[in-house]
This record gives sequence, C-alpha cells and structure tokens, in this order.
Amino acid sequence: MYIIPWYESVFTTDNQAGLERPIWVDPTGSNRIKPKKARRTRAPNQFSHLFPALLPIDTLLPSAPRFLLMSKSVPPSKGIVYLVGAGPGDPGLLTLRAKECIEEADVLIYDYLSNPEFLRMAKAGSERIYAGKKAKDHTLTQDQINALIVAKAKEGKVVTRLKGGDPVLFGRGAEEAAELAAAGIRYEIVPGVSSSIAGPIYAGIPVTHRAHASQLTIFTGHEDPTKPESSLDYAHLAKTPGTRVMLLGVERMMEFTGVLIKHVAAADTPVA
Repeated sequence: MYIIPWYESVFTTDNQAGLERPIWVDPTGSNRIKPKKARRTRAPNQFSHLFPALLPIDTLLPSAPRFLLMSKSVPPSKGIVYLVGAGPGDPGLLTLRAKECIEEADVLIYDYLSNPEFLRMAKAGSERIYAGKKAKDHTLTQDQINALIVAKAKEGKVVTRLKGGDPVLFGRGAEEAAELAAAGIRYEIVPGVSSSIAGPIYAGIPVTHRAHASQLTIFTGHEDPTKPESSLDYAHLAKTPGTRVMLLGVERMMEFTGVLIKHVAAADTPVA
C-alpha cells in the first residue's frame, strides 16, 4: 500500500476575534463544536477504505476537516473519544493537540508505553484507567479495551485513549476506531511522533539520507498470534534497500536475524 497524503485547508472566520480557525462539525449536522484555540486543520479521512461502514468524506459538511467519523446506521453518542499518540516518551515530543486532549479528558485510558508524567496533565477528578500490555502480561485484552472505550463514551464522557508513539502505527488505533464507528461514537485520531523515526534520530541515525538511504521500511515484530501464518515477506525484507525498522520485536530479535540471513541478507549488515 502506498500512502500519499492529501491536505485540504478548511477555515471559517471568527467574527469576534477576526481569526480564521477550523470548525468541528457533527456529521449529523445537529451541532457545531468550536475548539478552544485556533489550530491548523487536519487532513480529511484518507483511510475510508478500511472502514466501509463509515460516511464517505463528501457527506460531511465542508468545514469538517477532522476525523469525526460515524457509522451510517447507529445514532451518534454524546461522548467523544480521542485516539492520541503520546510519542516516544520524551515529554518534549508530545504534540500540543495531544496535551489538549489529555487536559480535556473526563476519562484517560493509557498504555504501558505512554510516559506516566503525562498523567499529571489530566484535570482534577478525571478517571484514569491503566490498560497497558507487556509481553505475556496484558492488563486488559484488546476486546475489553474496545468495550471500555465505547462504554465510557456512551456515558457522554470525553475519553482520551493515550497510546505510545503513533496510535495507528502498529498501535491498534485503527481497530479501536472501527469499533467506535460501528457503535456510533464520535472520535478523532491525533497523530504522534513514532519511535520508528525518533528512536534512531536520538541515537544519531537518520532513517533517510540523500546519499545513503532513499527508502524506509517499517515492519512489526509482533503480528497477531491468531493468524495462521505471517504476513511478512522475509525474502523481500532481506533484499529491500534503504533503512529497515522493526518495531515490537525485542523478544524475537535472534529469530528475525536468522530468518533474514537465511533469505540472503548480508551477515555484515549494520544493525542498531
């Protein structure tokens, strides 16, 4: 799959402040919700092919640039869920939008890989629920997390689902978004800085360089264990030029190394 981002700037004028700012619009047209501060608009939904039950983007009002996606058949809920990328851990790499979502949350559901310091940004009285997963140690199953997010939103609450890195880069954010859409829950996906890029940079390794690496491949080391066979093409990965980044693969490092060498990856390939 190739993704080529397409951006459309959609603004409305705030007559009192004289500023141009994006407007949130409920796809049902029943209400309009202004953000607290003027912000850059987001890209319209580029992933509608993943969620066939959703309204196509052209059915949203023109001033709805965010990912407020709904099921066609389910009445919308009063609550809203923010699927937020917390970045790679450094508080300085948390986005301003992510900080806002943490501050506004009535319920904060956070992962093992999100920095605990971010919990201090939550407002007093907010409910904080740990839903972290470590190897062979899952606080909640993914199905339980999905059900929890939907239930809290149906109570009319603002729910922030805080996930390490980026919420949809091997973070199951797309699965959670599909559950929310099917339940008629409004949601917004807030991108985060991924460790696949930030980690190497902090180690002094640029993942691309005009003279050395014009291609970047990111793949998972932890596929769905219920799959009958791997979706990874190891022969292709072994021969792929440029930088290759494996996420969530510490426990399988030796296995992956052996498989890649077996498929004719050079044994002296630099690894960090």
